[in-house]
This record gives sequence, structure tokens and C-alpha cells, in this order.
Amino acid sequence: ALQIEISVFEFSAFNCTHFEFFACPPVIEIGSEKGMSFSFASFFNLSRELVKLFNISAPVKEEEIFFENGIRFKRALAPDRNKIIEYSKTCGGEDYSAEVQAAFANNPITCYIATKDKELIGFACFEATAKNFFGPMAVSSEYRKHGIGKILLLKSLYSMQEMGYGYAIIGWPTKSAIPFYEKCVGATLIEDESLGIYRRMINVD
Repeated sequence: ALQIEISVFEFSAFNCTHFEFFACPPVIEIGSEKGMSFSFASFFNLSRELVKLFNISAPVKEEEIFFENGIRFKRALAPDRNKIIEYSKTCGGEDYSAEVQAAFANNPITCYIATKDKELIGFACFEATAKNFFGPMAVSSEYRKHGIGKILLLKSLYSMQEMGYGYAIIGWPTKSAIPFYEKCVGATLIEDESLGIYRRMINVD
């Protein structure tokens, strides 16, 4: 019989104020025997979304509210590289350290962090998986559902706008996350079910 082992991390439904983390492509292992082939495209939402960056504004007022409650949003700096990489290995339920390292290889660094009481509580990367791509993003479980992920998203997209991009790509969002992007940043689905750049991953055949 065809053996299929799929490891994917689960998401709850999000809305514009409650979305707190971004999905990277799940790890997929597909076994076959007797020459049988299997398309995992039927199992997963392979959609990508497009965001008009010229509609994005810096979330200045929203940040002020968080500032009053001791939460800071900052562009990551090289001396904190190791701390952020370690944090990214566990905070979202998946290991995002490869993408974070890629973000730190850029100049300027393409990663934002959220802190409270001088401790990391969230991060977001862009230009990490590929040029003009947003993600990954994650927030510590105890700080989710407070809008922190939204600020990290907006700051990242605004920085992409300042880099000269007119549009940004949100790669492989889960179905439950798609409405969040539509509501918060006016994202629209790219009608393409191909694997795109993710075909280059080791676990994709």
C-alpha cells in the first residue's frame, strides 16, 4: 500500500487583530512503492498572496499603544543575532532559524522583533525565503491574540515599500490565514497552484 507520512503544524482561525504567526511550508515526506506516484498538491493549499505595498502605512499610532504597555518593536541588530536565531527555533512550533539566518545575511537586516521587559516575544522576517517574500513570523504563545503579529507584519511590509517594491508576496499562507491578510493589508490570491520556488526544497520531489 502507498505509505504517506505528513508532518504539518496546525493553525487556528485568525482575524485581523488576532493573527500572530506566519506559516512557512510544512515538512512533507511522501513514500511510494511499485512506481506509484502521489501529488501532495491535493493535500495542501499552495496559494500565494499579493500585497500592494503602496497602500501600506507605518503603524505609528498602533505602536504607541503597545509602547505604553512596555512592548517595543525594533529592527533586529547584529549583536542580537544568536538570541533571535535560538528564539526562532521554538517560539512558533516550527524551526524558523534558517530563514532568520538568511534575514541576518541581508544588509540592512530584514527582520523585526517585538520585546517586553528586554525579552523577545516575537519576530518577523522578509526577503528571507526569496526576494520580495514576507515571512516567517512568530509570536510567543502567551503574547498571541493581542495584535503583535499585525504590527510586525505592517512594519515589515512598510520596509519592503521603502526598498522600492510596489508589491510583496506572501508565500504559502495557510487557508485560515488568508482572510487575515485580505482584511489587514488587502492581499489578493495569486491564482497559481504550482509549487513555485518551493519545488527547490529537499523534501519536495
